[in-house]
Amino acid sequence: MLLLLLPTVARSQTATPDSSDVSKLAPAARSLWLPRAEEGSIFREDRWQHASLSASLVMGASAAGASDGAAAGSVVALGILKEYLDSRRGSGASRLDLVTDVVGVGLGLLIVRITR
Repeated sequence: MLLLLLPTVARSQTATPDSSDVSKLAPAARSLWLPRAEEGSIFREDRWQHASLSASLVMGASAAGASDGAAAGSVVALGILKEYLDSRRGSGASRLDLVTDVVGVGLGLLIVRITR
Protein backbone atom coordinates (compact mmCIF):
# COMPACT_ATOMS: atom_id res chain seq x y z
CA MET A 1 0.00 0.00 0.00
CA LEU A 2 2.81 2.39 0.87
CA LEU A 3 4.46 1.78 -2.49
CA LEU A 4 1.32 2.96 -4.28
CA LEU A 5 1.35 6.26 -2.40
CA LEU A 6 5.05 7.08 -2.84
CA PRO A 7 4.84 8.57 -6.37
CA THR A 8 1.95 10.82 -5.31
CA VAL A 9 3.72 11.96 -2.16
CA ALA A 10 6.98 12.59 -4.00
CA ARG A 11 5.26 14.58 -6.74
CA SER A 12 3.26 16.57 -4.20
CA GLN A 13 6.29 17.34 -2.05
CA THR A 14 8.20 18.74 -4.99
CA ALA A 15 5.31 21.14 -5.71
CA THR A 16 5.30 22.61 -2.17
CA PRO A 17 7.85 21.06 0.18
CA ASP A 18 6.53 22.60 3.40
CA SER A 19 2.92 21.45 2.98
CA SER A 20 1.78 18.40 4.92
CA ASP A 21 -1.61 17.76 3.27
CA VAL A 22 -1.06 15.59 0.18
CA SER A 23 -4.74 15.59 -0.85
CA LYS A 24 -4.72 19.36 -1.40
CA LEU A 25 -1.61 19.17 -3.57
CA ALA A 26 -2.55 16.31 -5.87
CA PRO A 27 -4.75 18.36 -8.29
CA ALA A 28 -2.13 21.11 -8.53
CA ALA A 29 0.53 18.55 -9.43
CA ARG A 30 -1.44 17.43 -12.49
CA SER A 31 -1.54 19.15 -15.84
CA LEU A 32 -4.77 19.79 -17.74
CA TRP A 33 -4.66 16.41 -19.49
CA LEU A 34 -4.52 12.98 -17.93
CA PRO A 35 -1.24 11.17 -18.55
CA ARG A 36 -1.65 8.74 -21.46
CA ALA A 37 -1.02 5.81 -19.13
CA GLU A 38 -4.14 6.77 -17.12
CA GLU A 39 -6.44 7.28 -20.13
CA GLY A 40 -7.58 3.67 -20.23
CA SER A 41 -9.02 1.79 -23.18
CA ILE A 42 -10.97 3.41 -26.00
CA PHE A 43 -13.55 0.66 -25.43
CA ARG A 44 -14.16 1.45 -21.76
CA GLU A 45 -17.86 1.71 -20.77
CA ASP A 46 -17.48 5.43 -20.03
CA ARG A 47 -16.44 6.04 -23.64
CA TRP A 48 -19.59 4.36 -24.96
CA GLN A 49 -21.59 6.69 -22.73
CA HIS A 50 -19.79 9.73 -24.14
CA ALA A 51 -20.47 8.65 -27.72
CA SER A 52 -24.11 7.72 -27.19
CA LEU A 53 -24.90 10.88 -25.23
CA SER A 54 -23.25 13.04 -27.89
CA ALA A 55 -25.20 11.28 -30.65
CA SER A 56 -28.45 11.66 -28.71
CA LEU A 57 -27.86 15.36 -28.07
CA VAL A 58 -27.14 16.01 -31.75
CA MET A 59 -30.28 14.14 -32.80
CA GLY A 60 -32.37 15.96 -30.19
CA ALA A 61 -31.05 19.38 -31.17
CA SER A 62 -31.67 18.61 -34.82
CA ALA A 63 -35.22 17.45 -34.07
CA ALA A 64 -35.76 20.70 -32.19
CA GLY A 65 -34.85 22.65 -35.32
CA ALA A 66 -31.16 23.44 -34.88
CA SER A 67 -28.95 23.31 -37.95
CA ASP A 68 -26.52 20.42 -38.19
CA GLY A 69 -23.54 22.71 -37.64
CA ALA A 70 -25.05 24.39 -34.59
CA ALA A 71 -26.04 21.05 -33.08
CA ALA A 72 -22.59 19.53 -33.66
CA GLY A 73 -20.73 22.61 -32.43
CA SER A 74 -22.82 22.85 -29.29
CA VAL A 75 -22.33 19.21 -28.37
CA VAL A 76 -18.57 19.37 -28.95
CA ALA A 77 -18.45 22.55 -26.84
CA LEU A 78 -20.31 20.72 -24.05
CA GLY A 79 -17.78 17.88 -24.23
CA ILE A 80 -14.89 20.33 -23.97
CA LEU A 81 -16.57 22.06 -21.03
CA LYS A 82 -17.09 18.72 -19.27
CA GLU A 83 -13.41 17.80 -19.69
CA TYR A 84 -12.33 21.23 -18.46
CA LEU A 85 -14.49 20.80 -15.35
CA ASP A 86 -12.98 17.34 -14.84
CA SER A 87 -9.52 18.89 -14.87
CA ARG A 88 -10.59 21.54 -12.36
CA ARG A 89 -11.93 18.84 -10.02
CA GLY A 90 -8.56 17.16 -10.13
CA SER A 91 -9.38 14.06 -12.14
CA GLY A 92 -7.85 15.43 -15.35
CA ALA A 93 -9.26 15.93 -18.82
CA SER A 94 -9.32 12.89 -21.08
CA ARG A 95 -8.34 13.14 -24.74
CA LEU A 96 -10.10 9.85 -25.46
CA ASP A 97 -13.33 11.16 -23.93
CA LEU A 98 -13.20 14.07 -26.38
CA VAL A 99 -12.48 11.71 -29.27
CA THR A 100 -15.52 9.62 -28.40
CA ASP A 101 -17.61 12.79 -28.07
CA VAL A 102 -16.66 13.70 -31.64
CA VAL A 103 -17.36 10.15 -32.83
CA GLY A 104 -20.79 10.39 -31.21
CA VAL A 105 -21.45 13.73 -32.90
CA GLY A 106 -20.55 12.18 -36.24
CA LEU A 107 -22.81 9.22 -35.58
CA GLY A 108 -25.65 11.54 -34.57
CA LEU A 109 -25.24 13.62 -37.73
CA LEU A 110 -25.19 10.45 -39.85
CA ILE A 111 -28.42 9.22 -38.27
CA VAL A 112 -30.07 12.64 -38.72
CA ARG A 113 -29.12 12.79 -42.40
CA ILE A 114 -30.22 9.22 -43.09
CA THR A 115 -33.61 9.72 -41.47
CA ARG A 116 -34.47 13.00 -43.26
